Amino acid sequence: EAGLAGLGVNAVARAAGCDKKLIYRNFEGEEGVLAAMGVASGQAMAFALQGALREPVADYAGLVARLLRALAGHLAEDGLAREAARVALAAPEAAAGPFRAARAGVLREWFARAKVETGLAAPEGVDAAAVNAVLIAGVEALAVAGDYAGLSLARDGARVGAALERLAEVHR
Repeated sequence: EAGLAGLGVNAVARAAGCDKKLIYRNFEGEEGVLAAMGVASGQAMAFALQGALREPVADYAGLVARLLRALAGHLAEDGLAREAARVALAAPEAAAGPFRAARAGVLREWFARAKVETGLAAPEGVDAAAVNAVLIAGVEALAVAGDYAGLSLARDGARVGAALERLAEVHR
């Protein structure tokens, strides 16, 4: 509710209606709370991306476009996911580390699973890791901004989706 700035053992204990000793016992303090939140954020993201592999895709560009659309949809619909993306993009390393690690792990696992399930690989001559990182970071930045240059994930999902598909064509 108060973002990362409002997060602390006392605030968590107050919100949970418990003594702060329980927070220290179960999470070993604020860093443990952040680590647990990073894991939960990664799990929610993994669940949201599951559907992106349900239907066949023709090529790697279509695969990446499907991932980007699923990620954009997840971020548009889930306020906690947007906050996790904000933390991962902008917070100091001590706070952002668990979020970055969880999100990166989910994306690595998604791509590995997609490669096995679809048999698709990035085309020769394209630095897929770099291109995908830029595209994913753009989706997350757009989600965090809320409204950027008159474009919003929540309000302009179809436009954003079409733009993402066009950008993913670099993989053809």
